Amino acid sequence: MGLFLLGVMAMLVGPPDTVQITVEGPPQKIVTEAGAGGYQAFPDVCRLRSFPVVSLSDDRGKTWSAPHPIGLKAGKTLDETDVFERKDGTLVAIMREVMCCAESKDGGKTWGPVYDLGFPGHCPYLLQTPDGVLLMAHRVPETSRHYSTDEGRTWHGPILIDHVIGAYPSMVVLHDGRVLCVYYEEGAHSAIRAVTLHITR
Repeated sequence: MGLFLLGVMAMLVGPPDTVQITVEGPPQKIVTEAGAGGYQAFPDVCRLRSFPVVSLSDDRGKTWSAPHPIGLKAGKTLDETDVFERKDGTLVAIMREVMCCAESKDGGKTWGPVYDLGFPGHCPYLLQTPDGVLLMAHRVPETSRHYSTDEGRTWHGPILIDHVIGAYPSMVVLHDGRVLCVYYEEGAHSAIRAVTLHITR
């Protein structure tokens, strides 16, 4: 019986070592006039304090559990969450306010205390590369990424992706092993931009 959790990826990470991340060519605009940002489109919602929740499914998404909160009593706004799974089954949720983390040892039903990762960032997106580098793309400073070679226990960076304040980055591993990172600019007349990253260990 498989466990489904939105945002989880299986982690297969080797020993820590040197990682080189190269942005290939200048960022390219792929869509212009992306529209209003969330703060403009949903001003009432964005004034509320928030916390992430996790819903679980063990039947391939046909049914879902009641939501399990992360950081309900953390005393600060937590949102823009991504989750991955370590080899030992621990779930790690990384989320915005500054950049925070919480861990679950029981498949997401309960979560430990929220702790700071020690660097700023918004809207993290996590991707495990085939050779075991865990990437985190995020907004602030500008559009950046951190990387980890120990399943997110320690992080290196920030490494600049683009000089715009890129929002909500997403990444995917291409057939040739490069990583495509897509994000959008902030503000009026914002565009969707993309870069490819070459990751080597």
